[in-house]
Amino acid sequence: MQRSVRWLAVAIGMLAVGIVAASIILVLGSQPPHATAAPMPSVEALCNEASPAGHFHYRVEQDSMRPTLGPGDVLLIDTDAWRLHRGEIVVFDIGSDMAAGVVPFIKRAIALGGDTVEIRDGDVYVNGAALDEPYVLGRSVPGESRSWSVTPGTLFVIGDNRNNSTDSRSEAVGLVPVESVLGRAVYRCSPVTRRGALP
Repeated sequence: MQRSVRWLAVAIGMLAVGIVAASIILVLGSQPPHATAAPMPSVEALCNEASPAGHFHYRVEQDSMRPTLGPGDVLLIDTDAWRLHRGEIVVFDIGSDMAAGVVPFIKRAIALGGDTVEIRDGDVYVNGAALDEPYVLGRSVPGESRSWSVTPGTLFVIGDNRNNSTDSRSEAVGLVPVESVLGRAVYRCSPVTRRGALP
């Protein structure tokens, strides 16, 4: 009798385990499949889109960024959430009206809020360290010695063509408010012979 009761208890236990397992399988099977994120389009694809999401195309009109950029170059500008880093090329508005056909400025942001910038005999220093700038055409004016304190919320921008650039060294531009930045240049779309990432 005791043996029969023991077997009955075992059978009931096994049945309970089976019911629980089946319930788990049913619950898991009823869950919707995990959504997979759409693949991010490549920069090449964004170059070929008329209105790429989170980006816009910018046509260089000035000489101030030679030899890195020249008139006629078409760039891919990233407008999505990003954090600026020293040395990035940015497009910014200092009161121009894009709708009126006035092209916003494009320069290299060499210093951020809280930094100090100094030019000594044509060399540029940020926070006391000389910048390594293999992309620069010419040095700043030899013999020139000036310094700036970059206020929070602003950038110090300068053209790679140092002797042919209106930038933060000039009162016409000065320090650029971060909110005036329209985006950062991430890729050259054309000419195709120079297509690629920017230094």
